[in-house]
Amino acid sequence: GIELEASAGFLPPHIQNRTGIVICRDGSLDGGPEFTSVPLAGAKGLQNFNVLGNELSRRTNIDLRCAMHIHLGNLPTSRLFLVSLYMLCLKIQDEVFEMFPGYKVNWQGVKKKDYCAKLPKKFGTIRDITREKFDEYVDDSYKKIFVFLTEGVPADREFNRENKNHPSKQKWDRHSRYHWVNLMNTIFSDRNTIEFRLHTPTTNSQKMVN
Repeated sequence: GIELEASAGFLPPHIQNRTGIVICRDGSLDGGPEFTSVPLAGAKGLQNFNVLGNELSRRTNIDLRCAMHIHLGNLPTSRLFLVSLYMLCLKIQDEVFEMFPGYKVNWQGVKKKDYCAKLPKKFGTIRDITREKFDEYVDDSYKKIFVFLTEGVPADREFNRENKNHPSKQKWDRHSRYHWVNLMNTIFSDRNTIEFRLHTPTTNSQKMVN
């Protein structure tokens, strides 16, 4: 799915229904609308972007406070996948940030706070590549990701991946979600999606598709 933030504007109900859009309010925008899509896939999903971009270009305004967020779903749920993804994002994040405007790093004066920080380095290097040591490394790395997402609380009977409980009930109080890659839903939601938050605001359908 996709989230498109705007500083002002509206989509009438028949356009919302046609494009699968729900309009939310985002506190970071001082009440500006956030156009959130239902899950999209395939050619029909791409066509939705085309229609949506055209309608938003006519009916909304965007500024530097806004952003585009993309959620990817239908992903593996294993600890190995989550650790591998985190490590991949660590390796490429400096280069990824170079593709975006400077205010994504130096956000003061543009944003209320840093909404897409770089991921912190959490892991050492594995030197013993026996199967047992590798599995131990993955398990230890997963636990570090869990503690990163809970801001210091290790998994226990109350907070764990099985019951999806997070120490902070409200999502805006979960400060670890405000990174360029938000992994919160991979552990604390049945949706099991990964959110990429770094994209600049747009109503251009071709940019959305790319």
